[in-house]
Amino acid sequence: MKQITAKFNSVCAETNRKLSKGAVIYYDYSTRKAYHPESEKASKYLNNVEADNIKAYVEAQENAYFDKFNY
Repeated sequence: MKQITAKFNSVCAETNRKLSKGAVIYYDYSTRKAYHPESEKASKYLNNVEADNIKAYVEAQENAYFDKFNY
């Protein structure tokens, strides 16, 4: 799934809310469906992205700390 700008008017696959041309939407390339930013599927996607970013940050901090102990 990816955040994109709508190129035409459509409807959210989950909530049936209107998605206007030019609006920010979330598009699932595997299923070819568009989702409103306030839909549950988009929220889950955003939470996963945030979790991945935090994980990467923590790993980078740990690697930098343990690199000091290179013998």
